[in-house]
Amino acid sequence: MANKLENEIKVDIQLGRDAEFTYTTSGKCIVKFSGCYNSRKKNTSGDWENVPNWFDCQWWHESSDDKNLLMKGNLVKVKGELRQEKWADKQTNQPRYKIYINVSEVKLLDKNEVFGGGQNNSQSSNQSTNQANIVDEFEDDMPF
Repeated sequence: MANKLENEIKVDIQLGRDAEFTYTTSGKCIVKFSGCYNSRKKNTSGDWENVPNWFDCQWWHESSDDKNLLMKGNLVKVKGELRQEKWADKQTNQPRYKIYINVSEVKLLDKNEVFGGGQNNSQSSNQSTNQANIVDEFEDDMPF
């Protein structure tokens, strides 16, 4: 019987550092990078604040042609599946686990399009102002 369960994730993240490129002996490129998506929640004083959610990503890729795509600060859409890595801690020998995104596709996003800076449609000035505030809050609260 075929497995009908799904394991798919799609998330827009801002890269926190430049990607690391390593190569297998057969020449396949392994790209590791991490990025942040900010969600919002109310703090104890009732004000809204950004809460960073970090995602580690690993992309088995044919080449390193995408080095300019995966640089710190870039906003990208990542598609893939969740995977779990397991290893023994070197000091305590206790098992350690990490969930990461096994990436199948990466697309560079335009910050102006995502956050409303370069739109040509007819929005009210209030909507444009609200979107500009989102950009400022997102960039100011990034923990890098």
